[in-house]
Amino acid sequence: MRYVVLLLTSLICFFLNSAVLPQAAIFGIQMDIMLAAMVCMVMLERTMTPVFYMTGCAVIMDCLFATAIGYYSLPYLLIGLLLYLVMWKWGSGNVKWYAALVLGGGAWLIKEILSALFSVLLGVSLDLGRTFLTHSLPGILLAALLTSLLYLLFARLYRYNFLRPLSARQ
Repeated sequence: MRYVVLLLTSLICFFLNSAVLPQAAIFGIQMDIMLAAMVCMVMLERTMTPVFYMTGCAVIMDCLFATAIGYYSLPYLLIGLLLYLVMWKWGSGNVKWYAALVLGGGAWLIKEILSALFSVLLGVSLDLGRTFLTHSLPGILLAALLTSLLYLLFARLYRYNFLRPLSARQ
């Protein structure tokens, strides 16, 4: 049941990321609900499973929208791995909701930096300073708020025993 819920969550986030949120940009910033959901699930589960599900959806986004395979999926995989290592170092204590603000904003910033780096490597000309000031920095606040709201939602969902990993069940 856990894997079905993870699959449905990742597919819903994929649909929102690829079809709905590009049409509903806030101040010209397209929110990344897949990244925010992945951050929340890794914070709550402390496993790599949500990373693999969201990276799988990002591979589909690569096939549909990107000029090169890995443009969307590599940032998700690298951020998920980094977040997993941070949570592993954090220990087994509970994570407060305000940690989602910091981790969500940091994940957004890393994703923006990696996306800009990949764009430059693919030969796309862009003004890095302008992009960073007009999209990346304001997006940190919106990503942090989205991640903290999703964290509160996922914290309620993860109270159910079927959604937790086997190692964390009581």
